Amino acid sequence: MAHTPSAKKRLRQSKKQRIVNKSEKSLIKSYEKRVEKAIEDGSVTSAHEDLQIIQTRLDKAAQRRIIHP
Repeated sequence: MAHTPSAKKRLRQSKKQRIVNKSEKSLIKSYEKRVEKAIEDGSVTSAHEDLQIIQTRLDKAAQRRIIHP
C-alpha cells in the first residue's frame, strides 16, 4: 500500500487509466471481430469502413502506449 501522498495519488490515477485502457483494448478487439466477420460474409463496404475505424484506433492506442507499437 502506498504511504506518501504522491504515491496514493499515483495509485488513484493508475486505477482510472487502467479502466480507460481496458475499454479501448476491448473496443479494438470488437472491431477486429467485426472486420473478420464482414470479410467472411463477403461484405466489402462494411469491412472497409470498419477497417478504417480500427486502423485509426490502433494508431491512436499505439501513440498513447495502450498497445505496443
